Amino acid sequence: MKLGCFTEEAYNHLFDRMESNKELYKKTNSWIGEYFRDVQYAVESNIEYPDFKLVHTGNKTEDDYKNTVRLYNALGNILTPHQACNKYMWSYLTHGKYWDYTTKRWPVASGAAIKTRYFCGDSRIPLSLNSLSRLWWYGYLTYDENNPTDPYHLTKLMTSNTDLCQNLVQHKYSMNKNITLGILEGIKRFVDDGGVLTGKNERDLIKYINRYGAVSSLDMLDREEIAELTCKYLNQI
Repeated sequence: MKLGCFTEEAYNHLFDRMESNKELYKKTNSWIGEYFRDVQYAVESNIEYPDFKLVHTGNKTEDDYKNTVRLYNALGNILTPHQACNKYMWSYLTHGKYWDYTTKRWPVASGAAIKTRYFCGDSRIPLSLNSLSRLWWYGYLTYDENNPTDPYHLTKLMTSNTDLCQNLVQHKYSMNKNITLGILEGIKRFVDDGGVLTGKNERDLIKYINRYGAVSSLDMLDREEIAELTCKYLNQI
């Protein structure tokens, strides 16, 4: 199979009319082909990818983990981070092949849901909200090549906590995989040693990391140093 993308014109057309098309986003089946009829609304890339299915059981935490693994196993070695910022591709997939998953995981109750879950931007916050791009970036940022027996062990930790996902992915350092892995490794050590990650100490940790990064370069630290910094702070508070 080959990945496709909306044309810029089709994307802008749909984006500008999301509110007037609101009822269409409540349909069970994808309507995109009928909507554009004979108008070319998508282009096919040269990127081949294996077919994969996403699950929706109603257990959002478990489903997010399983779907991250499924999507990243299929697309992780195929897309570069630059390609994974393509808003036309993710929006095309949510409106087409993965419409069923998207509508079940993110049923439309308001125009805001359409903008954030069915469309996509090309910066870290909208990429972390689109129903599919979020899964790719969760996989990219947490896949641990140093643990070949269970490379998704930190993925499971992050996707088990919605606030943690947002806090890690939406901050400016989030696209640095080394930093994200280090923070998650530190949290894992803290939890494995009997610590309890509450909403408050999680928020305090993120503030601490932000302050630390403001006066010192996180990019200069290796993963182990960031993990130690994280675990030490959590134990202190």
